[in-house]
Amino acid sequence: MGGLTDDPNFLATTFVIIDFETTTPTGYPAQPIEVAALALRYQDGAWTPVGKSESLIRPPTFAPVTSADTAQTGLTPEQLTQAPGPAEVLGALDRRFTAGNRYLLVAQHAPTEANVIHSQREHCPALARVDFLDTIPFAKHLVPGLPNYKLDTLLAHFSIPHPADRHRALADVEVTAQVFSRLVSAADDQSGVSDLTSLMKIAGRIAKCNIPVQSGLSTSSAPAGGGIANRSGQEGALLMIEEQLDRVEVPFWFDPLCPWAWITSRWLLEVEQVRPVRADWRIMSLGLTSTSSNATARASARTTGS
Repeated sequence: MGGLTDDPNFLATTFVIIDFETTTPTGYPAQPIEVAALALRYQDGAWTPVGKSESLIRPPTFAPVTSADTAQTGLTPEQLTQAPGPAEVLGALDRRFTAGNRYLLVAQHAPTEANVIHSQREHCPALARVDFLDTIPFAKHLVPGLPNYKLDTLLAHFSIPHPADRHRALADVEVTAQVFSRLVSAADDQSGVSDLTSLMKIAGRIAKCNIPVQSGLSTSSAPAGGGIANRSGQEGALLMIEEQLDRVEVPFWFDPLCPWAWITSRWLLEVEQVRPVRADWRIMSLGLTSTSSNATARASARTTGS
């Protein structure tokens, strides 16, 4: 081993593999019904568990467990009736993230877990400030050419046994931890992922609470603690700049007078937070475009008819 696992920042970071099972009520964000987290540190050439948490979560009345939820997870409404609510469960988990320590959350398809945490941030303010590592782009970088990068595909690729209770939070956390361990080992054997900074450029995702306001890259609103390596404002700004440079530009032509263009622009800003894209704003006029198109059509019609 070497390279990535020799990096002092990597060694100083506690990696917390996290997974939620949710119900998805119409018109509301996904609501957690189970959470599991496994904290790992890389010490003396091996991964060491330093904490574990799991709990069922009673969903709100507007988000009942459906038959589809039960079919996927095995969880029934009866099992969750006496479970603690999200404030109690996520509050207890939040208190395990102690000030001054370095944390990164690790998840398979991090935007899913990030969105759940962000929607519950009033119950877990410290957790909501912790940045993510996503195993999907990490795997795509190290193991190109797989048919897809779903968790089951990665388990098969790395010959990791498929758990009997797949789609339960703790089972998914434990196998995701194994996938992450295999990916770190592969990164040590390849060039290009020499330290935590390079890993974050490949697979990092900034927590929504740490994303600066859209008007600029200022990090003055982000606290010093919680995110990667308790980064300073300058380090956070540099990381944001690096992330912006890695994004794909999406040209967006918009008419300031068109309400539909405004609605779509708000959607694109949301997409920027969960996908590696950056809007390239370009102004236009639907009125002028329509007038020009109609004039061209009329001229063409006259030419054809003459």
